[in-house]
Parts: sequence; structure tokens; C-alpha cells
Amino acid sequence: TLFYACTPITIIGALALSRMQEPPATHARRAFTLTELLAFARDGSILRFLLASIAFFVLQVQLYQTISIYAANVLHLGRREIGALYTLNGVMVAVLQLPAVMAIEKLGASRAIIAGALGYAAAYGAVGLVHGALGLSFCIVAVTLAEIVSAPAQQATVTALAPPGRVGGYLGLYGLAQVVGQSTGPLVGATLLAAVPPRTAWFALALFGVAAAYGYRRSVFPTQTPRKPLASEPQA
Repeated sequence: TLFYACTPITIIGALALSRMQEPPATHARRAFTLTELLAFARDGSILRFLLASIAFFVLQVQLYQTISIYAANVLHLGRREIGALYTLNGVMVAVLQLPAVMAIEKLGASRAIIAGALGYAAAYGAVGLVHGALGLSFCIVAVTLAEIVSAPAQQATVTALAPPGRVGGYLGLYGLAQVVGQSTGPLVGATLLAAVPPRTAWFALALFGVAAAYGYRRSVFPTQTPRKPLASEPQA
């Protein structure tokens, strides 16, 4: 019944999107050559950023599966209590997204992205310490705050790292890293829950956030170090 109820909402969204028009192109479109598509492999900044993003999304996706399994099997929470946790997450994202964007503008994308990864690590590490619904709710609040700070900062940073004319390609690479991390994350979380004591698993998962923060820190942000053009880029 739940899925049937969601169907008309999805159709409404599709109809709304179908009425949108593509903005006019500001320059002539052309197909990328294979050399141009593979040029990112020589860009150390984006490679470090992509590896950090994979680690980040391995940790980020634990919210949608591993926490619910842990809450039910270890903390013995009921469906209603677990559902309330995800409602809390959704409401916070909707209400705090715009204030988060303003906070990112003041903090800077590079600092925000590192703080978000460390916030995830701290929040998930705390999951291994709590013993009930209230404690887990505070962890979800911390995870959500890290989420709403990280997402806009990541997209802004990818755009800034991209060479002229390759923003779309670099955003596509970032999307690929997101898919890789979110696809392997559930397997990583479930494996750790089964291989080690469940509470210990969360400290191990938190290390992905630390690794992501380190990788982001090692990335070359344009606001800190001028970015050199790739060899295959046309010179002005």
C-alpha cells in the first residue's frame, strides 16, 4: 500500500519535470574526444577528491540500512521508533538546507567538506556508545547536520576543481564516485556487523570519515592553491 501511495506522487514529479525547458546553450556543443575524457587521470586534485568521496559515501549510506538493522537487532527498537529517526532526518534536511548553504558560504567549501566528513565520523562512532532511542536520535541529528553541510560543499568543490569546459564531466565523475561508495557501503556495513561485535563495527566505520576528511584535505582547492591547467586543455 505504501508503494502504491508513492506512485502518483512520483508521476506528478515526472509531469512537473517534463514541462521544464533546457536553458539556451551559451556556446557551441561538441563531442569530447577520448583523450579529453581521460585527462582527469592526470589531475591529482580530482583523483584525491574522488577517492575521498568514495570513502565518504561508504560511510554516508550506512544511515539507510546498517543503522536500521543495528537499531532493531542490537538496540531492540520497534518499527515506529526507527521510522521516527528517518522522519527526524528528513525534516532537518528540509528545514536546515538553506541555513546550511549560508553557513558554508561563511565557512568556505573546503572547511565545510572536511568538517562534514569528520562530523560523520564522530556521529557514527557515537552510535556504538548509545543504548536506546534517545541516544540514537542525537546521533541522527549529528549525522544530518554533517549531511546538509557536506552535500552542497562537495558539489561546489567539484565545480571549482573542474577545468573550463569540463564541469559536466567532473560532476559526472563525482556522481560515479557517489554510486561506487553507496553501492559498496551496505556490504561493508553488513560485513562489519557480522564480523566484529556490533558496537565495535561503528568505530571501524567511523574511520571511513577520517579517511575522507584526510583525502579532502589533501585535495588542491582553488581558493588555496591556483590550479594548473591539464596538458590537453587549450591555452587561452
